[in-house]
Amino acid sequence: VNHVAWCFNAGTGAAASNTDGTIPGTVKANQDAGFSICSWTATSSSSATIGHGLNSTPQLIIYKKRSTASQWSVYTNVIDGSWDGLKLNTTEAKADSSSTWGTDTTFKSISSSSGGTWITYCFHNVDGIQKIGSYSGSSSTQMIELGFAPAWVMIKQTTSSGTRWVIQDNKRNDFGSWLDASDSYAETTDSSIALDAANNGFVVSGNNASVNLSGRDYIYLAIAADPDTTTPVVE
Repeated sequence: VNHVAWCFNAGTGAAASNTDGTIPGTVKANQDAGFSICSWTATSSSSATIGHGLNSTPQLIIYKKRSTASQWSVYTNVIDGSWDGLKLNTTEAKADSSSTWGTDTTFKSISSSSGGTWITYCFHNVDGIQKIGSYSGSSSTQMIELGFAPAWVMIKQTTSSGTRWVIQDNKRNDFGSWLDASDSYAETTDSSIALDAANNGFVVSGNNASVNLSGRDYIYLAIAADPDTTTPVVE
């Protein structure tokens, strides 16, 4: 049975206590890579904050409750400049949010259920290393420029529901097949979901609603291909 694992580099140091927010957290952060992992316990205040350990505001924050069953919540500010919410485990469109989910030092608690334990993954753009961005579908071939060759790309349409979280990488058929974060499908090769890596970004083609339908908006997370001691890695 074939498996794939994507390993994101959160730095070589040990996880450490972080008290930048109103809730203390345990954080492992790679500031050079723009990525951190944060473990924390909720209080009764949904306006509480937790330190993320990075040196810039996260542009993509993924939350998962660990102590009870819950959805994977995603918040981002790259779609239209304000914060929007999605669910990593569903095909829902984005929903506008009135909250500020991230600052230079903290992210916002998602829960007012005291005692619940959570894990949070924070990402922000780093030139040449990783990029969180958005684009408009065209139903024809277009280049999404990153400034680097990607090793791993995840895309989600944000305009309407019913579309997948498409993941492709350079280890499985060199971007020739995709997986869906929102479902348990096996690896799939589908020419209508066409994504090719390039030296300076990735290319989408066709008119599949999950990656390139005209009139629809998309968000992506892309991570660079050539690792060294400081860059994030998909190995």
